[in-house]
Amino acid sequence: MDARRRQRPRCREVPGPFPHCTALRARPPKEQTSENVASAQRREEKELEYANLLKLYAQYRHVNEWQKHNEQKWLHSALQRKVDAAMLEYLPGAEERRERLRELLEAEETKYFAEMDALEETVQEKHDKMREQAKILREKREKERQQLVAEKREQQFRYHYKNILVFARNKYQEAIGQEGDNFVVFK
Repeated sequence: MDARRRQRPRCREVPGPFPHCTALRARPPKEQTSENVASAQRREEKELEYANLLKLYAQYRHVNEWQKHNEQKWLHSALQRKVDAAMLEYLPGAEERRERLRELLEAEETKYFAEMDALEETVQEKHDKMREQAKILREKREKERQQLVAEKREQQFRYHYKNILVFARNKYQEAIGQEGDNFVVFK
């Protein structure tokens, strides 16, 4: 029994430094077979091949981006040269046009000022115009008032006329009634 106690069971758990504390032992390495070594080498070769392909792809991509960038720069500089050449042709003509437009503007401005001086009214003319407008407004208001008064008088006349008509009709009928009484027809 002592021999059995001394032999520890073959497990990976080992008692730790404290109670209820255990640790795990590392597993022993598997035996290296020639098949495992060969497959590992093939895997490493494939990984190396993929790494080389990725490096080559990155290099080609970098070269392609550099070429695109340079083409854009060359195209931009060519366009800039064309624009500069067109501007050099345009600028002398633009200055001539500006001068002609400036002269036209000055002539038009002097003409406008001369017109304004000719049309400028004096203070007395403005007062006369204002008085004339006030007089026209007064006459218009008076005319409207006279028209309103005429309408009101016509309404009054019609009202009284109806009353007079009723009164006259009653008198007429009374007169006819008295005469009609004298002419009674017997059957």
